[in-house]
Parts: sequence; structure tokens; C-alpha cells
Amino acid sequence: MFWRAVRAGSSNFASRTALRLCTRRRGAINPRASSLADIQTGEVLRTVLTWEHVKGSIEVSYGHAPGIPAPVPIRMAERYVTRSGELVAGEATYANFRQFETSARIVP
Repeated sequence: MFWRAVRAGSSNFASRTALRLCTRRRGAINPRASSLADIQTGEVLRTVLTWEHVKGSIEVSYGHAPGIPAPVPIRMAERYVTRSGELVAGEATYANFRQFETSARIVP
């Protein structure tokens, strides 16, 4: 994995109706998403997902893998604070990406 310096821009999205996580105790929880993208290529570099009334987030970082033309998720980190104040955190890293190809033909 090679890191490179890029000019990046950010965007934010807050769901009000379409994207909702429903829970038994609190009803609908609206997610909020933010992203960081390379200004020149438009490639997404990082996304962060948070929710109303939830102390936590999921952050995904994207990078390049050999032989795959699009950015792929390379790291996911999630952090939550429980009602008792305990921090729960996890991290996953991804490697060994492979590109699958298919083909189709119309049979007369």
C-alpha cells in the first residue's frame, strides 16, 4: 500500500426518510454519512457513518490494490460508547484483493 498526497474535498449527507435504522427502544435512528474524496479523480478516500442518539461511528478507508482499477476498502474501524460509558472498538484490515470477471452471451 502506497500513500500519496492529494487535494481532497469533503461532503456530508444526513438522512431524514429513506435511510433509517430502526430499533425497538428508540424507533428510527437517522444515519449521517460523510466522505472525503480526491478532488482531481473523484475517488472516495474515506467514509464515516454516524447516527443520531448513538455515540459511535464506522469509518472506512479506501486505497488501491494491484490489478484492480477502482479504490477498494482497506480498513474499517468502528467505535461505540455503551450506556455505562465503556468504549467498544474494533478494526478490520483487508488484503489479498482479487478481481472477478464474467462474461455472457445470448443464445438464439
